[in-house]
Amino acid sequence: MIESYGPRERIRRKSDFSEIYARGRSHRGRYFTLVFLPGREGHSRMAAVASRKVGGAVERNKARRRAKELFRRNKALISGAADILFITRKSMVDAPWQALRDDYVKALEAVAKALGQK
Repeated sequence: MIESYGPRERIRRKSDFSEIYARGRSHRGRYFTLVFLPGREGHSRMAAVASRKVGGAVERNKARRRAKELFRRNKALISGAADILFITRKSMVDAPWQALRDDYVKALEAVAKALGQK
C-alpha cells in the first residue's frame, strides 16, 4: 500500500464539495466530523476543512495536516471508494495522536457500515 496523499486523492472542485455537503451522510467523532459519499472515481478521496473556529492560521494548518496524515496512514482501512470531507474541531489541534487515530478508525468503521462495505 502506497502511503501518499497525491493529487488524485484530493477533493478540489467546488461542485464536489457542494455535492458531498448536500447529499452526503455524516459521522461525528470526538475531534472531527466526517461527511462522506460513495466514491465514483474507483479510489477514495479526501479534503480537510478547518474553519476559523479552530483557531488562527497556525492551528488551522496543524489540524488540516493531522487530518491528511490520518487519511494517508490509514487508507488501507477504507474498503471500496469514498469521498470524505474531514471537518476538524478545535480539540483536534492539541489531542494526542493515538486518541485521534482511535477516533478515526472508529469513524471509518461507521462509514463502511453506512456505505454497505465490509
